[in-house]
Amino acid sequence: MAARRLPVYDSRVVADLSNLLAKVSPDQLRPIAEVALRFIVTHEASVEVGELAAQMNSRPDQIRPVVHGLSSAFWECAKARLSDELFLQAMTQVSTRPEINQLLLECYLAKKEDIMQSTSAFGMALPEYQHLDWRIDVELGRRSVYQDANFTFMMRLDVDNGEESSIQLQADYANMKNLQKELESAVAEAKTAHSMRFQRYIV
Repeated sequence: MAARRLPVYDSRVVADLSNLLAKVSPDQLRPIAEVALRFIVTHEASVEVGELAAQMNSRPDQIRPVVHGLSSAFWECAKARLSDELFLQAMTQVSTRPEINQLLLECYLAKKEDIMQSTSAFGMALPEYQHLDWRIDVELGRRSVYQDANFTFMMRLDVDNGEESSIQLQADYANMKNLQKELESAVAEAKTAHSMRFQRYIV
């Protein structure tokens, strides 16, 4: 199984959430988290934000960034299909309080199915890498040529796109070197700042 990569939250999300989560109590946080989770599904939370602001003796413009920030954090975790343990690790970007992170996990799990349906509606169903088996077949010579070694790479790529499937591949040395070059270029591109920002908006 391919390792899950933790989402990296936008600096604005971290800034909006860190200050509040450092001082809010679990009882105060629960209704905020529930509104943030509903916002992912309904995309509308103006009334709820106003009610929360009144309950907390605050203003809607102070509560709205927190609700949107939590929504973004939950959305990123749902897109990454994180386990409970990895969800808690992801939340340490915005909170160092275990009891707060545990409460966020409980709220998230209560609405997880609804969130997953929302992310699926906007996602791209791409095959997910599972495993690669390979071998090298070497032809040491032919009847007409006795000192000529030919290499053929045989590979089986296992992927998961809702159900597991395998792809059989065959390539010679030149094509394998070209594949290596392209993969190294793709890995380097994925580490650029532009690519990291783009990845946050796709599943």
